[in-house]
Amino acid sequence: MLNWGKFCELPGAKFNNFELVCRSVIRQFYAEYGDFRALSNQPGVEFHLNINKACPLGDIGRWFGWQCKWHEPNQNGSLKAATKRDIEDSLNKTKTYLPNITDWVLWVPYQLVKDDQKWYFGLGSKTNFNLHLYTDVELEEYLNSGCPTLKRSYFGDLAITEEELAALHSRNVKPIERRWFKDVHIESDIGFRLRRMLGEHLAWSDLSNTLTSLKSTIELIDVNSASLSQIEGFKHLTHNCNLYVQELAGIELSLRDKKMEEVNHLLFCWSCDVSIECYKYVRKLRRINHPCALHITNALADMAYAGKVVKQLKVYLGKSLIAVLSEAGGGKTQLAAQLTSPIDGRPAGVLILGQWLGRGSSLNNLAQRCSIGSIAFHTFEDLLSCLDSAAKRARTRLPLVIDGLSEAENPKDWKTELEILSSMLKDYPNVLVICTLRTSCSMQNRLGSGDNKESFAEVSLPEEDIMERLILDGFGIFTEGAIRDYCKYYRIKTDLLKAPVDFFRRPLNLFIFCEVTNPGRSREVTVTHFPNSLVSIFNKYIEYACDRICGLKNLSYSYRMDELISYINILGIALWEAGSRHILESDFKSRTDDTRRSWDSSIVNLLSQEGIIFRDSVDGFGNFSISPAYDSLGGFIVAK
Repeated sequence: MLNWGKFCELPGAKFNNFELVCRSVIRQFYAEYGDFRALSNQPGVEFHLNINKACPLGDIGRWFGWQCKWHEPNQNGSLKAATKRDIEDSLNKTKTYLPNITDWVLWVPYQLVKDDQKWYFGLGSKTNFNLHLYTDVELEEYLNSGCPTLKRSYFGDLAITEEELAALHSRNVKPIERRWFKDVHIESDIGFRLRRMLGEHLAWSDLSNTLTSLKSTIELIDVNSASLSQIEGFKHLTHNCNLYVQELAGIELSLRDKKMEEVNHLLFCWSCDVSIECYKYVRKLRRINHPCALHITNALADMAYAGKVVKQLKVYLGKSLIAVLSEAGGGKTQLAAQLTSPIDGRPAGVLILGQWLGRGSSLNNLAQRCSIGSIAFHTFEDLLSCLDSAAKRARTRLPLVIDGLSEAENPKDWKTELEILSSMLKDYPNVLVICTLRTSCSMQNRLGSGDNKESFAEVSLPEEDIMERLILDGFGIFTEGAIRDYCKYYRIKTDLLKAPVDFFRRPLNLFIFCEVTNPGRSREVTVTHFPNSLVSIFNKYIEYACDRICGLKNLSYSYRMDELISYINILGIALWEAGSRHILESDFKSRTDDTRRSWDSSIVNLLSQEGIIFRDSVDGFGNFSISPAYDSLGGFIVAK
């Protein structure tokens, strides 16, 4: 039996959720057998399938349309008069807008009484359609036979609410909350690109701006049509402009209204292209110095740009698995926490921490760490299905971020897991999975010096055609704005023109500098000198990292500040004795009595998370070496 009580507790309108679950099962069972279409406000039917490959539903040439109705019946179970009028209206609209449909399906969440069934099938005499009636019985049969996780996402233990997603995010972000600087968030170029992949309307403002510009040009053409129409090619121009505006307006409106399925359909049907006659026409205008020549030239440029944006939108909405690479302290955790936090119009995504990735664990182990309340995820596919269904109800895409893949006990374990995940995500188009990981290169390596270390990306990520890699370069082009905003928040008065922009490009550097300079923000502080390296603030850097480790909850072992400082001193002694930039991880773990702690509480894992040390594979058999994240930091630790 379907748990309709659980279904009715879901966020969103019940009629909309009913349509979503019905559409999802038909898509899953039959979309591969024909042309499946689902448009919002489609007259007559919510979705339809034109069969081009024989299937259990019917033969080639059959065209099915489904109309889902969620109406409260009368007390005796019969249909209300208004419901009957609504059903007849849908049938009539189908005859007008989709007259070639052969089979018309009414889908309701309950059994119709005998008289209502007789009335419904009697409508067949007024149409050319074969009428069918689906109820909760057919829905349950579909869900039980091929969509068990979908059933759990709407009627069972995976039916998650937006409040539960927010609570899950709050719980998972706790261990890294001090690295999430919510008060002054500076969006990076990579963050902006990820928001575009999630289909956020505001991230695609260039689409709206181009549409506005084209509409202005059409108004100008209308005003000057008397002279412009005398020149050969005018009809080609107006046809192109109007077609671009019509199709762009449809995409922009669907994106603004968060109708992602409709956006994808419109992108698939995009047919605009600037004809050669338009370019010939504008050359004629230039030859006679027509006052509209420049405006129409700009319109052609707008149309060409619109084509590029639409192509990029189609590509971006098709992304499902992305890797974000950055050096230690480059802003990965800030990005992960911010991107998965709930915003107006989008529920919280799911944040998973790399420190949970113990040796030999799998995606299923990660999913089990995300269970909340009565919702238990036994497999990673449970988690994906739950998140995908929540995204559909919210009419958006939702992010699932694994932050710090490089912090896994053995990053090599995850290449195969991510390849499996890539295939799995094809069934969950409303989920965007993002893995952040540290490049193994320190600042010195980035500038062309220091040891070349094995890249975590090469070790733990699939090929780039499976998982695209984006490079997060700290604040990047927004560094100067970040310095200004951070100094304002920390009440630091200074000449911003003297600030070392490249040094502060790395968010952790700017954050530590501000924390050291004016931690309490109780009064304004004037600064006349900026550091040009981390050496001058390494004490605070190490103290800050140790303090964060001490504050971590739910570890199997609790650390004291003096204990952590002694471990860093042990690291310095070991490096000195080895006369090398690195030592064996097993040696350090033995010296710090770290051999029996679980990976999430291991001092090696925690120091790696905080950007104090790097871990690098030694032999490909699970043995690692560790080294300070920066050569200068290593020198400081040894000298200390």
